[in-house]
Amino acid sequence: MKADISKALFLDLAFIVIAALVLLVKDPSLVLVIDDSEVDVAIKSLAVESGTNTVYEDTTVPGESLFLRVGTGEVWEVQIEDVLQPIQFNELEQRLKSMAADGERVVVLQPQKNADYGTYVKWRNRLLSYVRNGTIQRIEEI
Repeated sequence: MKADISKALFLDLAFIVIAALVLLVKDPSLVLVIDDSEVDVAIKSLAVESGTNTVYEDTTVPGESLFLRVGTGEVWEVQIEDVLQPIQFNELEQRLKSMAADGERVVVLQPQKNADYGTYVKWRNRLLSYVRNGTIQRIEEI
């Protein structure tokens, strides 16, 4: 008789579990797991400072930068509002010497998608020689 009762209780429990699973499958409004896209995640940003950073209290930063865009065999100086002015290899030294004397002088060198590698290397090597002799402080390649 005990065996019959425990078997009946086990079968009842099995039917309850099966019924609960059927209800879970049939009820689309029932949510067991929250999708990541529904969760609002707030990440606080931390201010990180390098030991070489300089903080300027004034709104003007001393110095000047020259933005050069390298293409297929030619180089352009990017001026205000993305106006491109072609610059020749032999004009580079004069343009660098005309930069602001006070502050840091930086040249930004950007190759275009279809840039000629030989032209890029030629201009980069010339700029590195100007870094070595102190005409400019550094080259930023983007």
